[in-house]
This record gives sequence, C-alpha cells and structure tokens, in this order.
Amino acid sequence: MAGRHTEFEAWVRDVRDPANAAHEGRRRVSSGRVVADYWIAEISSGWAWRAAFQISGQMGCSVPWSAVGCRNAAVDGAVAFLRRCAASEAGRESCVVPEDCRLVRERLDESGLFGFLEPAGEAGVGPYELVGLREEWA
Repeated sequence: MAGRHTEFEAWVRDVRDPANAAHEGRRRVSSGRVVADYWIAEISSGWAWRAAFQISGQMGCSVPWSAVGCRNAAVDGAVAFLRRCAASEAGRESCVVPEDCRLVRERLDESGLFGFLEPAGEAGVGPYELVGLREEWA
C-alpha cells in the first residue's frame, strides 16, 4: 500500500500540480447540452493532458492529468478520449441528447490540412471549474 501512496505523491508533484499551474487554458468543443473540454500543459518531463465530457452538466466522464512525451501526443490523447465518450453516449438508448453527442463527435473528427484543428484556449479556466470543484481541492 505504501508503494501506491508513493506513486500518487510522485504523480501529484511531477504531473498534476505542474500541469494545473501551466495549462494553456480550456479548449472546448460543444453542441447543445454536450460539452467536451480538454487541457494541455507543458511539464518538466514533457507534456500532460486532462479531459472531461459532460451532458447537461450532470453526467459524463473525465480523466485526470496524464503525462506524455510531446504536445501532439497530449492533444491526440485528449481528443481520442473525448471521441470515445461521445460515441459511447450517442450509442446508448438512454442518451437524452444523441444528436448533440453525434455532433460533438463529428467536430472532434474534423480535420484540416494539418490534422485536428484545435479550438482556442480559454485562459484562466482551470480543469476543476467544469465540475464545480474549487482549485484548492485539486
């Protein structure tokens, strides 16, 4: 059990806290009541990404900061996670907004001449504001 605590403390020190301090701002793809947000940050060991998918602000899925080697891998990781969330929700019979999920998935799949076109980052919007957590709880 001590090993898991040590691993968690190392992740907090080396990934989560530096990424929270250095992220480029929230990047959002949305349609109606469906919101797909992600954050990327340069950290000492490379880059990190975090993503959250929500429907009507009530249900969804998210992933904590994950370290990767380069910025492209961070964007690819976040977008791939959000695509899976949108596709999964759109395929559920109980989904209340399947069309919005489908549109978000399509926007995440869109690509230009150089691949996926990232939305502009919104400075000052931290990853814990989306789910209503205060920054000091991070």
